[in-house]
Amino acid sequence: MVMLPRMMGYPNEPFAGRTLAEVGRDLRAGRTGPVELVEATLAAVEAAQPRYNAFVTVDAEGARAAAVRAAGELAGGTDRGPLHGVPVAVKDIVDTAGLRTTMGSRHFAGHLPAGDATVPAR
Repeated sequence: MVMLPRMMGYPNEPFAGRTLAEVGRDLRAGRTGPVELVEATLAAVEAAQPRYNAFVTVDAEGARAAAVRAAGELAGGTDRGPLHGVPVAVKDIVDTAGLRTTMGSRHFAGHLPAGDATVPAR
């Protein structure tokens, strides 16, 4: 997700002042959970979007489902790596299955890829 520095007026942004390694450690230690983290991230995106217009498509439903899945996996001892449970954003030039990928062009405004590119698949 977009990291919005405190100086931009978003002091409650969930990644402000923390490295991804710290976020991952908090998830694995149970100090935060994937569901809480994704909800805080979605709220920060919603708050920032009118000012920054940084997102073309926000898949809130998919993010929430992934967070629930990650919470269950982490609770069950499955750790898929350092970003497991951390919400991420994918640049609009990278295909994501079933989600609009416009590549910043009106020509591709209706482009819905059938599959994921390598980056989001991993």
